Amino acid sequence: ISTIITQSAIKLITPRLKNLDFHQIIRKEGPQEHFKKLKIPSMGGIIVIPIGLIIGYLTTPNSIIYKELIAIIFITVGFMIIGFVDDFVSITFKRNKGLTAIAKILFQIIIGLIFFLYIYFSGLLDPKISLLGTYSIHFGIFFVPIALLVLIAESNATNLTDGLDGLASGCGAIVFSGLAIELILRGTEESYALASFCMALAG
Repeated sequence: ISTIITQSAIKLITPRLKNLDFHQIIRKEGPQEHFKKLKIPSMGGIIVIPIGLIIGYLTTPNSIIYKELIAIIFITVGFMIIGFVDDFVSITFKRNKGLTAIAKILFQIIIGLIFFLYIYFSGLLDPKISLLGTYSIHFGIFFVPIALLVLIAESNATNLTDGLDGLASGCGAIVFSGLAIELILRGTEESYALASFCMALAG
């Protein structure tokens, strides 16, 4: 469902992005072959991500994992807005760089901390990381800075991957599918619900 709706939305909205001249500014230092993508519209995430989130929310038995879904949707939309502002600044000022690295990381930290405050007060924060079988490491107060570092690293890794001929969408589909399989193998009602949400995002 999410694949079909996304494909239809892209066909509908892409010409409008072209008319608005919303295209990526290509770095001069990059490979020359990238310049053939000069007029390819940018900011596709504002089409793809909300569709995945909405379809995932509507097709997931959200009464089971309502708090978890709110947390996931919040941080996804928060990081998406940072990406949108970054692209918008780049396109508006006709330069390859949008937000400065410090500004971007600062916004990511703020959104990440709000996310952790929510899951802490919702009783969702588990400072243990499971490894093999029943073995796990308890990080205690160090869990939040470690997890925050992972969130920021993953976000910027996705940003670096994005724009290279569907690489971000291809990697994303594989990662979300893998997460869904891992959740299904857990065999709980909550994990099945989260697996459904992951597959909508993979689509």
